[in-house]
Parts: sequence; structure tokens; C-alpha cells
Amino acid sequence: MVGILSIVMSLLFALGGILLGIAGILYANELQKESGLDYKAERIIAIVGIVLSALNWIVGIILHMS
Repeated sequence: MVGILSIVMSLLFALGGILLGIAGILYANELQKESGLDYKAERIIAIVGIVLSALNWIVGIILHMS
């Protein structure tokens, strides 16, 4: 859930997407330790949110400079 929010937030507010992506990775790791199940999809979604946020941030800087 946090990873999906990081993707949505990455398109609106880059810093929020990065923070939610990091929280999503930490949350997936915590759930995996507790339950022993694999939370690979949740980690991947959180990483996608972080990458989209970084790209949004870079594009924003480039557009601001031009």
C-alpha cells in the first residue's frame, strides 16, 4: 500500500514519493521478517516510486533552469 502511494506521490510531489518509497521498503522488510513470506512485489513497487520521484525531481530542475 505504501509503495502504491509512493508512485502516486512521485507524480505530484517528488520528495513525498521518495519518503514514501523508503517507508515502503522498510515496511516490506519488516513484514518479511515477521511473517517469513516474500514481499518482493512490494519492494519493487516502492523502488519504482523512488525512481519516478528522482526522475520527476531531475526533470523539474532541468525545466526550472531552462
